[in-house]
Amino acid sequence: MPFSSPPPTPSYQLPQELIDTVVESLATSSPEDHEILRACSIASRSFVRPCQQRLFHSLRLYTSRHSFCTRGDAVSAVNIVTRLARLLESSPHLGAYVKEVSIAYPKNVLDENSDDYSAYICSLRAVFQALPGVAALSIQPRAISWDDIWNIYSLPPDLGPAILPAPPCEFLQRLELTRIHLATINELESIVAVTPNLRHLVLRDIMIYEVDEREEPPPQPGTADDTRIATLESLELRVVPSYFYQEALEAFAQVKTITNLRSVCIDEYDDLILSTNAATLEEIILIRRHGQDVHLIGTALLDLLCNDVLRHFHLKLTSDLTNLHTNIQHIRVLTNTRTTFAQNKTVFINLQDTELLYSLLSDIDDLFGGSHLVPGPQRIVMQLAFQGRTEDVRQLMPLLHARGILEVVELSPDEFTAATRQYRCSECYDV
Repeated sequence: MPFSSPPPTPSYQLPQELIDTVVESLATSSPEDHEILRACSIASRSFVRPCQQRLFHSLRLYTSRHSFCTRGDAVSAVNIVTRLARLLESSPHLGAYVKEVSIAYPKNVLDENSDDYSAYICSLRAVFQALPGVAALSIQPRAISWDDIWNIYSLPPDLGPAILPAPPCEFLQRLELTRIHLATINELESIVAVTPNLRHLVLRDIMIYEVDEREEPPPQPGTADDTRIATLESLELRVVPSYFYQEALEAFAQVKTITNLRSVCIDEYDDLILSTNAATLEEIILIRRHGQDVHLIGTALLDLLCNDVLRHFHLKLTSDLTNLHTNIQHIRVLTNTRTTFAQNKTVFINLQDTELLYSLLSDIDDLFGGSHLVPGPQRIVMQLAFQGRTEDVRQLMPLLHARGILEVVELSPDEFTAATRQYRCSECYDV
């Protein structure tokens, strides 16, 4: 009988949709464990591309692979950026996968007298030149101790020009600046001017002082094309000077950049920013900081809650706010002649602690659920930072419960942090 070879074993190719689902599941379940994705990428050639896409989607240029702010040193900061620049040069296809970059620059490296200064800036420039399209960019100084987390520093002179004029920032949609001194409000406009597609601007712990208070003004990142002006859709202001928005209106050459906002997130009430954007604002997020006096509420918020444009209102409250009860009662009186107050709107109220349950909920119930409002809100969502009190909330808010528009959600600490956009050092924590 002649020898015959066995039939070839059929090869099966997993559907790409299944591979993508597996990789996405692994990345979501262990976002900080890159070793899982690296191991997955060598299982099959079909896994290489989706694993690389996830691994390089978000780059954190910190001084350590961990996001803990006090780890690492200046040398490791330079090495991370230098190695990344070399990797992108040898494997240029990886740059296309990068959509988010977070920079926590070491202040001592960016001393012009430092030996590492030139290497860091050159490598950083090389990295950004290798990225064809970054959608989100975060910049902050690296803290060297827990106390340093609260310190604010000027943007290094060569850092902005090394990053912002780069081709990828032309497509930048979200920019976060944290713990940074600005020479003038125009320094901020010059940054925005070279990002014509910018839609979301986040400013946290920002200070502004005059040029003559520092040795010399910083170099400008670039020049803007007047025909391509960024028009922001959302603006988040956390721990910024109370005069910030008024000064921006007075100083910006292109004021329309900040006068067509659809969403604002503020932790200090500002009547001007609300009234200026009244024709476009669809969402207001008001995060009250601990211990604030909240009786200073102007008419702009009340007007917006009565118009047809605003759709969502988020309010975070804590028990140590001053004049909270008085202010709610004042607004309640004003709504007697405004029957469209909160009409067809969704209101999210975030309660930080249980002390507010018995001192505040009846006031909120009457404010949004009273018979003086027809038809009234579409939804009132009570988001609790504590557990086991859902029934208590329903009993304390009978008017809203009877209308069928009351929703009570008990959130985990991480969920509450996300819902209230809690501001924490993003190099210390995942935010």
